[in-house]
Amino acid sequence: MDGRIDSKTFLIIFLFLHFFAMPVFAQTFRMQSETSSSARALGMGDAAINTERGPYSVFYNPANIAAKQTKTHIEAVNIQMESNEGLSSLGIKAASIYDLKKLYPDLNANKGKPIGGRVALYPNVTVRNLSFGVLYEINHTAMVNSFNNSLYVRARDRFAPVGALSFRLLGGMLRFGASVQYVTVGEADVSKAAPIDTSNLKYANFIQSGAGISKNAGLTITVPYKYLPSFSVVVRDIGNTSYTLPGLISFGNLKDPTARPMTIDLAASLMVILAKRIDITFEADYKDYTNRYQEGRARHMYYGAEITGYNFLHLRGGLMNGYYTGGLGVSAKGFSADAAVYTNEFEDRYKTSPETRYVLQLSWGLFK
Repeated sequence: MDGRIDSKTFLIIFLFLHFFAMPVFAQTFRMQSETSSSARALGMGDAAINTERGPYSVFYNPANIAAKQTKTHIEAVNIQMESNEGLSSLGIKAASIYDLKKLYPDLNANKGKPIGGRVALYPNVTVRNLSFGVLYEINHTAMVNSFNNSLYVRARDRFAPVGALSFRLLGGMLRFGASVQYVTVGEADVSKAAPIDTSNLKYANFIQSGAGISKNAGLTITVPYKYLPSFSVVVRDIGNTSYTLPGLISFGNLKDPTARPMTIDLAASLMVILAKRIDITFEADYKDYTNRYQEGRARHMYYGAEITGYNFLHLRGGLMNGYYTGGLGVSAKGFSADAAVYTNEFEDRYKTSPETRYVLQLSWGLFK
């Protein structure tokens, strides 16, 4: 091929994006249905239910562990480091996402600016059809409000041994799988009125912690057509997930985190070959199809694209929260590095408080 997209291909892509992606500009706060995100997916607007392969298929769609592209992963190292603009401005104080007392003077000196970040570890063993791993993720953000000096704290922490099993039929055109996760969570989304007593100021004092068993299942169908259109459905938190079990670790001093209802996610993707060993993949996801979280329709939609060259270089872009996302990845035998930038709404209003975040993910393992 000469790398040009013919008129028929252009029409298919246009209709695909028009049908799935037009409402994005009404979207605000990101709804995260999966337990954890990869840097690759975040660069694609977190639209990865159909196209995520390897270890993170466990979180996005366990059916795709059975995909032909899933290779053997024995990853002793799989780490993500994420910072928002506020934390990046502090430089070497990145460790402060664990210590709210140490961070508070910077919060008070930068009123109205959220400061936070995320660190995630996910060592795992993944082969086609089977995956086991342990997720440890700390995600903390705090801000001192400029109008009343109150302290706002947001947390989304996870510790989860996970296992997944998947199968393929009809030469891989039909894939289905399931995962079980014993998830210990730590969650906070609270404000504390001024004045703030800093003598015993800890994230743990704001965080509700508990554990539950999250059961998830996915199905993917790929049509044997030129553009390999694929369609997926993922059912998450089957039977609802309540966090009343004893946690494997404790993230906070408060109990009874909010239960997660059973939700259904839908996804569609297609791939266009641009030239020899160069292709572009488009994906659109619709999360929480039955609207268990009672959000506006456009707030459920995520869109992304990835250009892959020689199975080594990956360029990514997407739309999420009404903002563009972008990412870059390189992969070689045994090693991969991925970077992404995306934007959340810090408050639940359209384009009033953007929080831009930067992600770096490094993984190393045997047989990749």
